[in-house]
Amino acid sequence: MSAVSKTGTRYDFAPGKILARKYEVHSHVTSTNDGELYRLTEKATGIERTAKFFYQDHLSKNAKATIYAQKLHKLRNCKILMHYRTQETVQVAGIPVSFVVWDQISGTQLEDFVAQQKNGRLSLFEALHLLHAVASGLDAIHSMQEYHGNMAAENIIVSRKGIGFQVKLINMSLEDRPVNRSIFEDVVNLVKIFANVVMPPRHSAKIPDGVKLLYSNLKTARVSERFENAGALKKHLETMLWS
Repeated sequence: MSAVSKTGTRYDFAPGKILARKYEVHSHVTSTNDGELYRLTEKATGIERTAKFFYQDHLSKNAKATIYAQKLHKLRNCKILMHYRTQETVQVAGIPVSFVVWDQISGTQLEDFVAQQKNGRLSLFEALHLLHAVASGLDAIHSMQEYHGNMAAENIIVSRKGIGFQVKLINMSLEDRPVNRSIFEDVVNLVKIFANVVMPPRHSAKIPDGVKLLYSNLKTARVSERFENAGALKKHLETMLWS
């Protein structure tokens, strides 16, 4: 069910709707506590874009969109994030709604991607490569002393690229929280996503000790002690023994 703003507004833009006289709605992607994500087509060029429309709250009318745009710009060299394009405003029921536009999302949300695979799951080899792809992308964010803050399966977009995976993260948190604690939480939540969605233990009868370590570290304190950031998790995956 879609979240709603503090004013009770839910946008629910229908496919084909024209916004700001510039964009045509293609489809709804997901909803979060602070807004809704849509695939759009730029009318003047026919180029497909993605945009997040923010709910109104006690902040100024465009504060969230501005903060989000600034964070995307700061992290513009992190390939796991979408590339920021512009910030716009559209009138919804007479209220100005700010939204951030970035490149097209190519791929499928993680749970749907896994469900589409043979027998509804990935092989251990594929699962570890996917985990490594996300950890590598997060590592770039953490290296800049920033965090995603909203690591969940629905916020990981996956597409195949050769023998590996191309992944994108959406819906970063805008909450101002302690950086180190938030970095720990990113890693904890990523490990939990791996164990609960990508490679549940019941599907892996014979797994290397390095993977068993991931399953045994699902408690926040244990994960953060073992992997202080995504770089540490990435290094573990690259150096673990298979026997």
